Amino acid sequence: MPRESGLELARSLAAQSRPPLIIFVTAYNVHAIDAFELHALDYLLKPFSQDRFATTLERARQMLSLTQQPAYAQALAACLVAGQHKAAEPTYLQQVTVRSVGEMECIRLADVHWIGAAGNYVELHLGQRVVLHRVALSKLEEYLDPRQFIRVHRGVIVRTDQPIHLQVMGNGGYQLTLRSGDEVAVSKNYIDALRQLMLEPALPRI
Repeated sequence: MPRESGLELARSLAAQSRPPLIIFVTAYNVHAIDAFELHALDYLLKPFSQDRFATTLERARQMLSLTQQPAYAQALAACLVAGQHKAAEPTYLQQVTVRSVGEMECIRLADVHWIGAAGNYVELHLGQRVVLHRVALSKLEEYLDPRQFIRVHRGVIVRTDQPIHLQVMGNGGYQLTLRSGDEVAVSKNYIDALRQLMLEPALPRI
């Protein structure tokens, strides 16, 4: 593109009051995470089959048939704001929008007890259910308020009001029990920060 990249064009389209559905078609996979941060409907990596292209078109038809365009616009706007969090006044995500075929759901981060890595996805643990969200754990962590979430393992981030019991296991590892009743592994790299958190007096949630 002569004047701007595909991602820059997508950002300008996403900023509109009624943003279009965005599908990336490219020979490069390095921008896939950035694309999905903009809530791109799909990311077609060349070369792709006719069946793969047909699946993408069908997903687009289903999404266009939804009556959730306002929610879609709000999700994109929130994502654009979050992308500016490295400015002087950090802005952190308050919710994430999870997409599956034919529907969208806004998940408040205040309702998330802990987050686990699952390949290119994360598992959002909400107590009674687990929701998959397509983003890498390390990328999502950049947008989480460190006062509200703490990493305790390479594949686990927990809400800071959740830890209630830390136990040393026989293999030298650690296990953390959460208020939700879940138990998660803790690695030695994060044990000091977790202990400090658990020793601090409870503070009001922001």
